[in-house]
Amino acid sequence: MKAEQLVSALLPEIWLLVSALITLLVGVWCETKYARVNQICHWMSVVGLLICGLLVLTQWNLPMTTDKHQMLISGGLSVFARLVIVVLALVCLLLVRPDAERKLPIEFYFLFSTATLGMILMASTSNLLMAFVALELSSLSLYVLTALEHDRKSAEGSFKYFILGAVASAFMLFGMSYIYGVSGSLSFHGIAQGLEGEHVSMVLLAGMIFVMAGFAFKIASVPFHFWAPDTYQVAPLPVSAFIASASKVAGFILLGRFLLEAGLPKGVAGIGPEGVYGTSGWLIIISVMAVASIIFGNIAAIGQKSFRRLLAYSAIGHAGYLLIGLASGTEEGFVATLYYVTVYAFAVIGAFSIIACEENTDDRIDGLRGLMSQSPIAAMALLVFILSLAGVPPLAGFFAKFYVFVVALHDTRLVFLVVIGLLGSVIAFYYYLAVLKWVFVKDANTDRERKWPLGARISAGICLTVVLIFGLFPSLLLETITLILSR
Repeated sequence: MKAEQLVSALLPEIWLLVSALITLLVGVWCETKYARVNQICHWMSVVGLLICGLLVLTQWNLPMTTDKHQMLISGGLSVFARLVIVVLALVCLLLVRPDAERKLPIEFYFLFSTATLGMILMASTSNLLMAFVALELSSLSLYVLTALEHDRKSAEGSFKYFILGAVASAFMLFGMSYIYGVSGSLSFHGIAQGLEGEHVSMVLLAGMIFVMAGFAFKIASVPFHFWAPDTYQVAPLPVSAFIASASKVAGFILLGRFLLEAGLPKGVAGIGPEGVYGTSGWLIIISVMAVASIIFGNIAAIGQKSFRRLLAYSAIGHAGYLLIGLASGTEEGFVATLYYVTVYAFAVIGAFSIIACEENTDDRIDGLRGLMSQSPIAAMALLVFILSLAGVPPLAGFFAKFYVFVVALHDTRLVFLVVIGLLGSVIAFYYYLAVLKWVFVKDANTDRERKWPLGARISAGICLTVVLIFGLFPSLLLETITLILSR
C-alpha cells in the first residue's frame, strides 16, 4: 500500500483524531469563559463523528486492500465495521446531557473519540500487534471514562476494570509471543500458514489460551467477565451503553476475523495423534468459553436488583451465544455472528436509553414500576428491546439466535453448544419477563413525573427502528454482510 493510499484509507481515523484534539483544545480554552462549554464540546463531537461516518461511506464500494503485514485493511468488512461502530458511538453520545446540573468534564468528549478510534482500528486490521495497540487505545480511554462520575463507586469500578484489563493484556502479549515463536508471523494469514498441519504442542496451546484471554476480556466472556457488572453499574450512562454495544462489536469483529483467517480453518490439527473428539485446539477453547458464559451469565442475572447489572450479566450470556457462531469456523458462522452482534448492540443501547429517566432510582429494576401508566411510549419501546434481547419473534434478536444455531447445527460437534444455548435462552426469558412485570403489571407508587431527555428519545427511536426493520426484513442486513465478505 503506497503512502497516498494509506492516507486515503486512514482519512476517517485521521479526521476523528484531529476533531477530538480540536474539541479538547476548544473546551480547555472556553472552560473559564463560557458557561455552556459542555454543550459546545458535545455538538463538536457529534459533528466530528458524523463527518467520520461520511468519510467511511465514501469507501463503501472500494475493493479490499491491505499492506504487506496486514496492519491496515481498507474496503470490504472494515468499511461495514467502522460504519457500525461510528453509528453506535453517535447513538450513545445522544444519551449525554450537556445541560444537566451534574455535567461530565470536557475531557469526556476527547476520551470518547479516542475510544471510538481504537475500536475502528481494531476492526480494520489483520495483525495481532496492531490489534493489541488498538485494543489498548480503546481500553485505556474506557478505564478513565468509567471513573468520570468522581465518586467512590465509580473509582472502584474503574480500578477493577483497569486491573483485570492489565492482566488480560499481559496474557495476550504472552500468548502472542508464543504464537509468533511457533508460526513465525503476527499477521493472521501468516499465522495460518505457519501453523497449517501442525499438531498442538504445549507451547502453542498456552499461546492460544493466553491470546483468547485478551479477547475474552474485550467481549466480556468467562473467565474475564468480572469487570462487567460493576462497570455497567457505576460508569456514566452513555459510557455503559458504549461499552455494552460498540466495544462488543469491535471485539467480536476482530475475534471473528482472527479465528476465520488464522485459527479454525487452517489451524492446528488437534491434541494428540487423532485430536480430541476430532476437534482443533481453537474449537475446544471457544466451546469452553461459550458454555461457561451462557451458563454463568444467565444464572447470575436471576435475582439482580439493578437493571444495569442485569444487562451486564445478560451481556456475558450473549457473548456465549456469539461464540457459538464463531465456533463453526465458517464464513456463514461469521455472517451470523456479525448480524447477531449488530442487532444486539442497538437493542442494548435502546434499553439504556429508556432508563435515562431513571437515574435517581439507582437503576433499580423496581424503579420501572408503573412505567406503562406514566410513559406508555417508553414502556412499549422497552418491551421491544427486552423481547429482542430475549429472542422473541419476529424481532431481530430471534433471527440472530436462529441463524447462529442453524449454522452450528451444520457441524455435529457443535450440537451440544446449541442445546446449552437453548437452555440458556429459557433461563433468560425468566429474568427478562421479570423486568416487564414491573413495567406493565405493577402500579406506580409515586406521582413524580418521569423526565425522558430528548437525546435519549432520539437514541431510543433510532434503536427501535433498527431492531424492527432487521427483525421484519433480516435478509437486508444478512445479504449486505455476505456481499461485503465476498469482495
